[in-house]
This record gives sequence, structure tokens and C-alpha cells, in this order.
Amino acid sequence: MLPFIFWGLILGAIILLVIGIARRSNPLIVVGAVSIAVLVGFIGLPFLAVRSLIPTTNPQQYKKIISKARSTPLTDHFPRTIPADARNIHLYYNPGPLQAATILQLRYTTTPEQIADLTTRFTPKAIKTISGDDPYVMKPTFFTGDRNQSPQDTGLGSFSPDFQILVLYRDPAHTAEPTYSGVAISEKRNEIVYWMED
Repeated sequence: MLPFIFWGLILGAIILLVIGIARRSNPLIVVGAVSIAVLVGFIGLPFLAVRSLIPTTNPQQYKKIISKARSTPLTDHFPRTIPADARNIHLYYNPGPLQAATILQLRYTTTPEQIADLTTRFTPKAIKTISGDDPYVMKPTFFTGDRNQSPQDTGLGSFSPDFQILVLYRDPAHTAEPTYSGVAISEKRNEIVYWMED
């Protein structure tokens, strides 16, 4: 939010300067002031574009993110807030700048009883069930993966074999690039990952 305020203040000051100078009707100064305003705008745009490429991984931002995305079938299954008993919380949100996919994942560990309840709740709603180790099925990328399994493991990749991936929604209009969402549940780890890709 701060970059928008900063660039807005600079642009506003330059516009006021241009208006003040235009009253004195010196065309060379007006052209110079307008050129400076355009230059400042072009310097600010790349900064804002690069900023939009950085994903959000701070779980404290989850409530704000989900409140903006609440009205779509892709996010209806996400909890409104992170449960109080959740541990080992990981968040990944990339709003999909330009034509890139919007990705949201929330992963956390909870009690075995809670995992059993979530499995019972989501399994009947699944339009497809995928094993985490099935190499022949397109699955969501695991952006909230473990980063301490091995030195080569970046945490980016597929779900591990102990996860059961439940596809809860798939937009039939998007066949080449899937627009879908669901959950991945590991009863072995007592973990759930809520995910969506648009």
C-alpha cells in the first residue's frame, strides 16, 4: 500500500506544479514538468509490477486474503480463519499478475480427531480423488511443502505419497490449464492443505 501512496503523492505534487506553472504560461516549463511527471510514472510502474510478483507467505495475512476471495467456488471450502489449534502453519498466495495463475494454499497440522472430521466432511464432496504418489495424474503444485527433507528439496513440487488429494471443484470451461480447487489430507502427518489454482 505504501508504494501507491508514495507515487500518488509525487504525481499529485507534480500535477499541482504543472497547474501552477501553466498559469504563468511558459510552454517550455510546462513541457518539462509534464516530462518529469511521465518519467516518475514510468519509474514507479516497474516497481509496482515487480512487487506484484512476490507471493505472500505470512499466515497473518490469511484473513485479509480469504475475505477478498470468499465469493468464488474455488475458495468456498477454505476456512474463514486459521483454526486456533492449528500448528506448523504455511501459507502461499500469489494473485497471478498479468495472465499467470492465481494460487492459494493453506497448510497446517492439527489433531487426529480434526483430520478425521475433515476427511469425513470433504471425501463425499470430492469429484475426484488422487493419491499423492500417482505419477500419471496432473496434481496441484505443492507450494507449501517441507523445506527440510533433504538439501535438494526446495519444498516446491508434488504432494508426498501419504497425502490423499480431493478435487472439490473444477471449472469445465478450462481444460488445458486447470482451474480447480480442493484439499490434500495426510492422516499420517495429521495435516491438511487447502488449495486452489485459477
